[in-house]
Amino acid sequence: MNKENLIRKILEKLEKEIVELEESASSAHEASVEAPGAMQSHSDTSKFQNKVSEGNIGTMIQQKKIQSEAIKNVALPERASDINLGACVLVEDSGIEKRYIVLPGGSGIEAWDDETLDSYMSITPDTPIGKALLGKKEGEKTSFKIGQKEKKLLIKKIW
Repeated sequence: MNKENLIRKILEKLEKEIVELEESASSAHEASVEAPGAMQSHSDTSKFQNKVSEGNIGTMIQQKKIQSEAIKNVALPERASDINLGACVLVEDSGIEKRYIVLPGGSGIEAWDDETLDSYMSITPDTPIGKALLGKKEGEKTSFKIGQKEKKLLIKKIW
């Protein structure tokens, strides 16, 4: 399993999300420029709404760029004894094995390992699952809640 390759794939997907957001911001900007102003129509607020959308998308772009840089700078442990940034982990969740990689951003992005053909989901330490796993060791059990549902995990392997 090649962590660097896996992280490269996650970064590529994150970069694609940034490009798509930049296109959306551009569309929102064009729509706000073309929308009638407040003096042209008292009932039309599309100019204002498009400006707000453009600003919100801009914030999302900045957050994703910060996440991308943080991922690029994460130190990858050769062999992790406990779950921290850069660690890969195999857990059992209700009898189903799942693989995660703990990164400082890009939560929820899935990537496939070319060597093993296994799927890995990126998680961050600030997500419920990330909080539950951080600092744990192989063989330990942990749990976390999603809404009212409690999820129980067995940590099978860390690397």
